[in-house]
Amino acid sequence: VVSDLHVYGSTSSENSSFPIHYDFPYNFIIQCDGSCDWVVYKTRASGLIKQPGQKGVIDPSKLEKEIQVKLEPGDMLYIPSMQFHAAFPNSPRLSLSIPCKPGNRGRINKKNYKL
Repeated sequence: VVSDLHVYGSTSSENSSFPIHYDFPYNFIIQCDGSCDWVVYKTRASGLIKQPGQKGVIDPSKLEKEIQVKLEPGDMLYIPSMQFHAAFPNSPRLSLSIPCKPGNRGRINKKNYKL
């Protein structure tokens, strides 16, 4: 897989997170400090039709919850590709997001490699 590491932090529980959305990569969320409520919805987006959620506003009353959990330091949450989800920080927090997608970016293609 090709992966990144994103760090999210806030200094107060007043700070918000992204609205309900989906991500193309599979995601692992690791809670490092503070706590954060997470909701992962049963609904998945499709790459075949235009979906709200990246730029549009999603009405949570139209989505069924799959998982609702509070992450504490040391907890990890897996979010599948294209799965609608949202984070609701309830204290100052520090969390890591590790998006992963299949691929071989960075692998040397021997046909195109010349010394």
